[in-house]
Amino acid sequence: MNRNTLYVVVVLVVAGIVTPAHAQKWGTEGNASLGDIRSSGGQSNFTFDSDGGAGVSISGVLIDDALTLDGKGTGPWNRGETHAFTEVINGSNQPGVMRAEAFLTGNLSPHFEFGSFPAGAVASSGVFSSELFEYTGANPTTLSLTYTLDGLVDDPTGNSIANSLTGIFAEVAVFADTPNYDFFSDVGTLVFEVGATLKQAGGVDAHDNTSLRIDNDTGGLTEFRNATLMFDVVPGETFYVWQTLNAQAAFGTRAAEAFTSLTGTFDQPQFVTSLSGTAPLVGDLDGDGFVGINDLNIILGAWNQSVPPGDPDADPSGDGFVGLDDLNAVLGNWNAGTPPPPGAAVPEPASLTLLTLAGLTILQRRNG
Repeated sequence: MNRNTLYVVVVLVVAGIVTPAHAQKWGTEGNASLGDIRSSGGQSNFTFDSDGGAGVSISGVLIDDALTLDGKGTGPWNRGETHAFTEVINGSNQPGVMRAEAFLTGNLSPHFEFGSFPAGAVASSGVFSSELFEYTGANPTTLSLTYTLDGLVDDPTGNSIANSLTGIFAEVAVFADTPNYDFFSDVGTLVFEVGATLKQAGGVDAHDNTSLRIDNDTGGLTEFRNATLMFDVVPGETFYVWQTLNAQAAFGTRAAEAFTSLTGTFDQPQFVTSLSGTAPLVGDLDGDGFVGINDLNIILGAWNQSVPPGDPDADPSGDGFVGLDDLNAVLGNWNAGTPPPPGAAVPEPASLTLLTLAGLTILQRRNG
């Protein structure tokens, strides 16, 4: 004889579950520097900024020499500014956008080193990202990934060292998702030392380190560079999109401005999904990065209501009704995320009563 039995489980304490950490191969990284340069090309007195790493979704760097002390702790000298930014977005169907900029004012620091005073300054910023994607199409195909770099370079001729050091430079590649791939910002090292495998189409590597460069004076106008990578994929295959962007300027009043962007676009975006970045935190209904009492109160405040008119935030299951499935979304991920800082508001007694009541998770089990 079959019967439905209702079991009531009182959940008053939800223990945190610790899972082993795994090295991520996706991530973002940024680096910036600004220092002195001698007429010979020798460089010193640097200020540095860095950000990001494997498993980091967003990286940004900034050095403003009008506000920052130099590498010797003196200044500021207002020699220039350099900054860069990139991010990866979980669920996106395009690689993350990159931006970088470096410009110099012509001002100098007063530091006498290596037998001379500075002849100018040198500023550089760069970003790197490694982003894991999945091909979700039903048939094998050849994907193309087209990049556009737009930028403006102020680099008057007459100083060969300055001309060689001032510009905007990008490199892009697509790698197979193999054990030998790693989060590393140099293609040569990845291929020849680590053993990573570049994706291909028709025997041609999906890699370009020559097309996306603006290293000439653009006459005050924005110029564009393009490159297309092509590679074969099969249903369910995962792969890494690898990309770097750097902007640098050297000596006098010069600029390399790519803060509008390096962008990549797939030709079949409906079949490409980023598996990198941070997925939305299940149960975090108020968006504060933590699953706790505030989220529970959102559920209870709209309990047994249809949506609408009930609060749509209280319906994480998306079934149009605030009920058991939504409650379990919160309780099943209780205490996940980053806890609120010490001194945060303590729930009212009524809320604590509701917490106890909400800890009654109802499980329906059919027994034979």
